[in-house]
Amino acid sequence: MHEHFQKHSLDLAPEIELNSNDLLLDLARIGLGIACVPDYCLHASPDSGDLRELAISDPLPERALLLAYDETRPSTSAAEILRAMLTGSPIPEIEPKPASAGKK
Repeated sequence: MHEHFQKHSLDLAPEIELNSNDLLLDLARIGLGIACVPDYCLHASPDSGDLRELAISDPLPERALLLAYDETRPSTSAAEILRAMLTGSPIPEIEPKPASAGKK
């Protein structure tokens, strides 16, 4: 994002950076700046009627999503399946856990 702004001789110097899309939208809604969020966040917000999506003439640079995990720690079955699905690897067969004797 910074490179995109610099290409147009603009300095992107946010006062704050947040990881909560909902909070970013709330701050924009009360007039404390703009929010750069994925489009689905705006459309999914029940209070999005007062915010507008801005059409941008230049395409934004593509982003990559990374899957990070610690190879030295065991993963859960769900994590193993997700990793296989995202990487195109064969999905591991997971043995079902036997029901505990104390449960009915």
